[in-house]
Amino acid sequence: MKIKIFSDFESSKLEKAVNEFVREHAPVQKIEFSTSSKDIDDMVYGNDKKMFYSVMIVYGE
Repeated sequence: MKIKIFSDFESSKLEKAVNEFVREHAPVQKIEFSTSSKDIDDMVYGNDKKMFYSVMIVYGE
């Protein structure tokens, strides 16, 4: 069993990367999706928070 984690602020980029990975690394045993709100840069005052998307894939034997 292997685990791969993808993360990005842009859901469309994340979706594309995950779809390509799943096609190349079948069979997939489990996929988990999570979101969180995060500052882009904690050091810069006034930055708006953005959604941060993560996908964990469990694959292989």
